[in-house]
Amino acid sequence: MELTAFALAALWMARVSLGFMPLTLQDRGIRPLMLAVFALVALVAFQLLPLPPSVLKVIAPASYQAYRTGLPGWPEHEAYSWLADRQTLRAKTIYALPTASEVQKGAGVPFTPTSREDELSPEQLVQKLSVAP
Repeated sequence: MELTAFALAALWMARVSLGFMPLTLQDRGIRPLMLAVFALVALVAFQLLPLPPSVLKVIAPASYQAYRTGLPGWPEHEAYSWLADRQTLRAKTIYALPTASEVQKGAGVPFTPTSREDELSPEQLVQKLSVAP
């Protein structure tokens, strides 16, 4: 995209410097410029649309494969859905942290695992850094 923008700007500068085109748009209508602006806005809007996996697989197969490799369980399941249960439970609970003296007296500290079952596995804590096979 950057290469295309640079090429169009270079072409415009060449046409202006050779005298084929005026530097200002006073002699010309604004309609061609508005068409280009509309096309750019349409391109940006399309880039912002969240595409369903089936469409993404057809339009951008490399991106589809990157998502499939990098996001565990995608597209069959929502990405990181294994965190949803813990996050919804914790989001609804208000915690007050005890003071240091209360901890010394034996008060419980929220967010500390009480058993090995509550701890996240290393696979859940560290996600893949590379999607290369």
